[in-house]
Amino acid sequence: MRRWTFILLVFFSCSKEKEISFLEINVGEIERSFVSDYHSSEGFLINSEGVIFHFFRLDSTSNSGHVGNSGKIVYRKSYDQGNNWSNTKTIYDSEYDDRNIHGGINNDGQVVLFFRRYDVPNYNQLLNGQTIDHRYLIFDPISEVILFSEKMESPSSEDHQSGCMGTNKVFSVPGKGYFASFYSSNSIDFQFSIDGRYWNNTWQNAYNFNDNLLTEPCFLFIGNNTIIGLARDGISSTTDTSNYYQLVSFDNGFSWKEPIRTNIDVPHYTPAPLIFLEPNTERIISISTTRETGINDYISVYSNEKDTVSSNPKGYQLVRRLDRPVPTDFRLYGYPTYTKIDDFNYLIVFTESYIRWNGSEGAHFYQFKISIN
Repeated sequence: MRRWTFILLVFFSCSKEKEISFLEINVGEIERSFVSDYHSSEGFLINSEGVIFHFFRLDSTSNSGHVGNSGKIVYRKSYDQGNNWSNTKTIYDSEYDDRNIHGGINNDGQVVLFFRRYDVPNYNQLLNGQTIDHRYLIFDPISEVILFSEKMESPSSEDHQSGCMGTNKVFSVPGKGYFASFYSSNSIDFQFSIDGRYWNNTWQNAYNFNDNLLTEPCFLFIGNNTIIGLARDGISSTTDTSNYYQLVSFDNGFSWKEPIRTNIDVPHYTPAPLIFLEPNTERIISISTTRETGINDYISVYSNEKDTVSSNPKGYQLVRRLDRPVPTDFRLYGYPTYTKIDDFNYLIVFTESYIRWNGSEGAHFYQFKISIN
């Protein structure tokens, strides 16, 4: 009964949209993507001339967990739109935990990859660790070599999360350059890079925290000088309402409106949002994961006309909800990322988690596709 009720509600809400129904945004079923005995998590996807690259953190030691100095940056490839994947290759491995891996691709086809080096004295002791530095590297997906790597000045040095990225992918803003966002316990900040290669530029501020602690922002340029973003409510996962906030700039990031809570998966706790533009329909696709009850956590896909939600954060329209693939009492990790497969298809990869035999967190990847028809 629950399934049929959901389908009727989706059809009713979406049929109000201008010539848009749930049939035009087809959300596929969840499949295994990268499952092992170790910890693989977060990261991002890019499409380089038809080859999909997935960059992520992997700890393949027996003590692998959410944090640990064996965490390294790896990638895998798919030549058939994510149906099959290569073995992983290591791209960067320092003596610290190389984590919080995010980035994108510029118009020259080069990948920019941001990450944080984090020293963890003991496995799975996130708050007892220390940030060594923040870095970025430029990777050529054709030759599969690092062109260069640089230390990055962080916007704040006052906390262990300073300079972290969320699920935001690098994107281009006409006349401004490439946009990348970061967050700390004090603010959400961003930079523009003219060519997407050099990033030690002047930090700009999107939001200074007052009553609201917002983390893991994901932004999107939708045209008409407008940048829209979603951010995680970082204050508490136990409050009555803990879902995403929306941030908007109508002048290409020069000034920002005060954050407003959305209706996405209200009132549930939702980490690491994903938002991107589907150009064929000019619709924004938003993906959320809940993190509350464990066994009943789920993934949600929303779709809206691009010009409607910037002024109506309560108007996100649900397309489909997907049950987590491995329901346990432990949390759904989440952190979805996407890439365009072809003109009408998208690949979404997210992280599932569980408790391993030794009590540490295990994590691996699952995926699904979104098609436009």
